[in-house]
Amino acid sequence: MYNERESHGRDGKPLHRADAVSGIDPKMHVLDLYARLAADRAVDARIALRHSHSADELLAQSAQALEDAAGTLTLASEMYREDRQAFAGLLRQQAAALVVLAAQFEQAADLARHEHNGGR
Repeated sequence: MYNERESHGRDGKPLHRADAVSGIDPKMHVLDLYARLAADRAVDARIALRHSHSADELLAQSAQALEDAAGTLTLASEMYREDRQAFAGLLRQQAAALVVLAAQFEQAADLARHEHNGGR
């Protein structure tokens, strides 16, 4: 879904992914690493969106990815439901949050389709 084309941010500087994780300070917390990974993927998505002729398609694909991730979390929560109830509950909450995000992406895709068709 993503491409390697260069794009520029608001400050005019080229957008690019951060260096490999191996170059990261070992004192960083796991959540910091996940946040950095998410930021890198956001840059990838922004680059792809800028070079796409169809924002609605990219938004719909993103919604599908979020729905897939929610499904994975739901299945994982079922696997842990008896042995680790608190963890299973956390996974269910995260899955629900992803479903809400997916719905927002779908709505954005619909709005982009509407705009692309001249507001009809």
